[in-house]
Amino acid sequence: MPAHWNPNATHGVRAWATGAATKFRDALDNLARHARGEKWPEFSDMACANCHHDLRNSQWRQVRGWPGRAGLPAWSAQHWAVVRLIVAKTSPQARAKLDELLPQLASRVARMNDPAGVAQAAENARRAIADAIPSIDRINWSDAEVRALMTAIAEDRGPIIADLQSAEQAALSLQSLATSLTRRNPRLVRGPMMRAIDALFADLQNRDDYDPARFAEKLQAVKSAL
Repeated sequence: MPAHWNPNATHGVRAWATGAATKFRDALDNLARHARGEKWPEFSDMACANCHHDLRNSQWRQVRGWPGRAGLPAWSAQHWAVVRLIVAKTSPQARAKLDELLPQLASRVARMNDPAGVAQAAENARRAIADAIPSIDRINWSDAEVRALMTAIAEDRGPIIADLQSAEQAALSLQSLATSLTRRNPRLVRGPMMRAIDALFADLQNRDDYDPARFAEKLQAVKSAL
């Protein structure tokens, strides 16, 4: 059968970017709903690896430090790690607003004793990203813009490498963006760019062995290959 969908609406970087922002909006909506419910805290909203990890390879966590008190679960910012770079391109004002709101949200989540405050902070952030989604959905990405976003991901030394879940999102995002380039230039499939991206996934297979410094080196290899 011929394609029965609109490929411009459901495929490509535009759909990926809009979908990523929508996922972040829905994650904030879920967080607010959980905080308003009868069973708070809800640990699925938090970064489980902040507490559950192999102690043998945890020195980087000591160097990084904790946003709050060590040993308390932290809000998982995995969906924001890459979306923040998309929002910075499409809606700088929304990025600035979210950069202000999200640390407040993370702080309230970490205390685990203020569900009403968590719900309100999550709702405030949800509105901010929801307002930015139409701008994201209007962008048609050129190959140069795709490469620029991939470079921004590869250069990031903040949220993207701060925890394993964010690093996973970075690797998946680079793979999705690279797919749009290889679709238009199949010769790239066997080139250094894809080999460097594949190496990111090899580095994430063993969760207990995650090392931000090593992952950052592999991100640098992706940047060089671009």
